[in-house]
Amino acid sequence: MGPNEFNYVGEREYYARPVTILRDWEWITRDMVYWVPGFPEVFHDKCVLDIGAGECLVTFVIAERGRARLSVALELIEHRLWAARSVSLPGLVLVCGDCLNMPFPDKFFDIVVGNGVLHHLPLARSVKEISRVLKPGGRYFGREPNFRNPIVRRKVLGGHHSPNEHAILPAEIQSIFRSEGFEIQIKYFWRRIPWLHNPCLSVSIAIDARLTS
Repeated sequence: MGPNEFNYVGEREYYARPVTILRDWEWITRDMVYWVPGFPEVFHDKCVLDIGAGECLVTFVIAERGRARLSVALELIEHRLWAARSVSLPGLVLVCGDCLNMPFPDKFFDIVVGNGVLHHLPLARSVKEISRVLKPGGRYFGREPNFRNPIVRRKVLGGHHSPNEHAILPAEIQSIFRSEGFEIQIKYFWRRIPWLHNPCLSVSIAIDARLTS
């Protein structure tokens, strides 16, 4: 499979089990502190899109704690949204759709968020869509596995995983975001060891990108 291709059948097969029980999302609140600068105030009164939302736990936090004006969850697979549809929060909207062909107009969102989603997608195509739906000056906040850590790489890619998952490294991420008009900063982190920011030992990377053009 080429770098710009996406296996829709394989993704649906991997996520074949419906989500019918809601998990608590308080732990996501503790987690987002490490990869969303200014959390939760940065979301206040903003139009926010959560791509590859899955169970929508991040979207719930954005709506509830961030008090966003609009909190949109975009998830490819409808049955992953089943449990989330029982939740009612101000400004919360759940959409079944494709991150590579988003059903939203140009320059619509103030912020786009992705929790572990970019390494499932053709990176250049997904960043182009993110830039399309963001307003000028809009921001992308993302968290991805740190594939420079060999244990993380083996855990994510070594066993049963989606056929679309692949390693993405900071240099590639920075290059593609910059080519689409973003300023970008990447930092390494590990929520359980907050002082650790080592490129080879941290388990995650945080992406903070601002659209300048």
